[in-house]
Amino acid sequence: MKKNLVSALMGLTMLAALMLTISACGGSDSSSSDTPGGGDAGGGGTAGAFQGARRVFGSNLVKAYGREGYDRYTVTYDANGFVTKIHRDRYSGTTIDKTEDVIITYNGNVATGAQYENGAFKQNMILTVGSNGFVSKIESPRANQEFEYDAAGHFVKMKYIPAGSTRVETLSLNWQNNDFLSGGWTGGLTTLAYTDATHGTPIENVAGVLQWDDIMGIDMDDDFTYVTGAIGFGPKHLPLAWSDSGTQATISWTLDAQGRAIKAVVTKSSGGGDTRTYFWEY
Repeated sequence: MKKNLVSALMGLTMLAALMLTISACGGSDSSSSDTPGGGDAGGGGTAGAFQGARRVFGSNLVKAYGREGYDRYTVTYDANGFVTKIHRDRYSGTTIDKTEDVIITYNGNVATGAQYENGAFKQNMILTVGSNGFVSKIESPRANQEFEYDAAGHFVKMKYIPAGSTRVETLSLNWQNNDFLSGGWTGGLTTLAYTDATHGTPIENVAGVLQWDDIMGIDMDDDFTYVTGAIGFGPKHLPLAWSDSGTQATISWTLDAQGRAIKAVVTKSSGGGDTRTYFWEY
């Protein structure tokens, strides 16, 4: 299935910070008990102006994240909590075999993500913010993408149109009580669980973690859009398992003293019990 925003931009996603002007619109630190990361699920601020990563994550801005033994992303913010640069080191063993950078610039309700690979410019991606303050459209040499959200600021649908094609692929996501329960590309379905025999009560997603591929079982690169907060709010709780037609996965979490996710170990039934470890630093 198709990879989301960042695969087209820098071989990674997860969404860019949009605003009327960087100097005129700062990030919101408003809090809501129903919203991961201390954000404001109902929107707020100037209509059509994305309010930065603080809207989604509050004070829990990620400084670095990645997959152990595979890659590490570092994030640069401006004074208002808007992401201006994402740097990725990809590893082969203990050696960095490739670097990638996204430099984000702003012009009205449009943001441009300039992708560099090993220091050389590769391509631009153009992001347009919608009336709810989250990205509504992304245009790149690879594909165009269109996004829809529910009233609580959760991403519920994406249309993916490959460049030079009229074919449309659709990703649909189902949310209930601020948790992502099921979804997938046309013809596929992934279902999630937030409780198990050890956790009768779901684990709060204090830092608003939103990682699709292995954490939530949806084939969609999301790192770029995730850290900028441009694709909406993550689930209120941390998923403990997911399954689709060919794979079952369990997720073991490590939290810091503030209750924020700092490590997730994902074990899949496919690939002979494939295990991957992800980390977050604040």
